[in-house]
Amino acid sequence: AALQQAGVELGESYPHRIVSDLAAARARTVEWLIATRASAIEFNDAGGYDLITLPSGQRTRVFTKQEFRLSADGTRKPTPTPRQDAHGAAAGAGRGGGGAGRGRGGRGSSGRSTVASSGGQDIRRYLKT
Repeated sequence: AALQQAGVELGESYPHRIVSDLAAARARTVEWLIATRASAIEFNDAGGYDLITLPSGQRTRVFTKQEFRLSADGTRKPTPTPRQDAHGAAAGAGRGGGGAGRGRGGRGSSGRSTVASSGGQDIRRYLKT
């Protein structure tokens, strides 16, 4: 009613939505991304993470969202099941678990990432938090 009152005709005086089905568009984009990543499997490490080459020529691993990780054969890596503690709770749940604290993957007081990799080797041991 408000569009009609303003003299707006979708498809005539105003364009239709560019993306009418966001979920379907996202699914197509993810499939395209997976196919593109599989066509350049040499840029994925054994864990399915992206490998990039730094300006220095050194190759390093960067974070890759779980849904985009690939196995060595170019197929999607299965989503890992959550680890459970002795009480049946997911690991990292509750007080002190997960989050962006100083734990695994977080940042220490220096601001540097505590999870990094160089040439496939974990370099956490070289960083002081």
